[in-house]
Amino acid sequence: LQTAAHAFQTPHHLFEHPAILATIAAIEAAHGQDEKVLVFGRFTAPMRALVRLLNAREMLRRLEAGRYLPQSVIQTRADAPEDHSEWAAIQIAHRQLKCQLKLSAIPELLANQYSTHSMRREQLRRRLLGWLDAGLPEHEPVPRALFKHLQEAELNKELADAAEKHPVALFTRAILDLTGADVEDLTPEQACAAFCELLSAAGDQHTDDNPHAPDTREIALQWELLLARLQPEYAHQEGGFARLMYGGTEQSTRRLLQLAFNRPNSFPRVLVAQSTVGREGLNLHLACKTVILMHPEWNPGVVEQQIGRVDRVGSHWSRRLDEALARGSPAAALPRIAVPPVIFRGPYEE
Repeated sequence: LQTAAHAFQTPHHLFEHPAILATIAAIEAAHGQDEKVLVFGRFTAPMRALVRLLNAREMLRRLEAGRYLPQSVIQTRADAPEDHSEWAAIQIAHRQLKCQLKLSAIPELLANQYSTHSMRREQLRRRLLGWLDAGLPEHEPVPRALFKHLQEAELNKELADAAEKHPVALFTRAILDLTGADVEDLTPEQACAAFCELLSAAGDQHTDDNPHAPDTREIALQWELLLARLQPEYAHQEGGFARLMYGGTEQSTRRLLQLAFNRPNSFPRVLVAQSTVGREGLNLHLACKTVILMHPEWNPGVVEQQIGRVDRVGSHWSRRLDEALARGSPAAALPRIAVPPVIFRGPYEE
């Protein structure tokens, strides 16, 4: 009781709550092993606080180490309570990590590193259309037709000054985010594959069910829908090390989050999912074998559904297991799906 009471005596009580700190310790231990992490919770406020604090800690680590973070500004939201704001999380994370950076210097450091990377991203933007034109398969009419809209947007002088919001800039950033590749390391094949995956995740087209090529009007509607869904996801300048998926998350955003979480090198590295939203219908198994139960469910059937998100055919865990068996690893060293619950010692739930 004393521990719980102390947690609520500080202005930013959720950022200091022992359950959130224990969850972060488990997440960062798995991340240190180059693993993605799926977290399940029930209550939105602590889940938001967890995501804010994880992003703040990752930001400070990267700025200290001189590693690029896809974020240029610290967002201030009028609807965010003061103790859940990004700046409050940065202040708490700064103290927790004993960070050597000056707090007052962080906004400028963010802007400078983002600006430097923007010049490199512009080089990719100039190559992207040529790569897609040469690499997109001719027998798939929908990607080809949507690509023509992208070409037309590049030639549209009214969009020339849109800069960060220009459709070509939007797809460039989305492809880089999805692949997790450096500008210099991205290949044309990776760019084409990521482009097609984005179209599939963000669009409503089902080309397998419809053998006929869509008409011009259908493609135009799909293009507008595609931009409307990608803009809020990729036209931002915020970091996305950890992301939240809850009841208010749009279905299109859930599909994009699923796509990105299943890529080994992309953000988010941590997906915090509300139990009722994330326990069914999502395959999150291709890059993750750690499921943290931040708010453990009392129904074991629900817990099995949660674990089932990463325990699928062809999962990251099963591939690691096959590799370990091929090496002749002993039983004690075989990889496992890790499912740590976050609980207080002493009460009935333990």
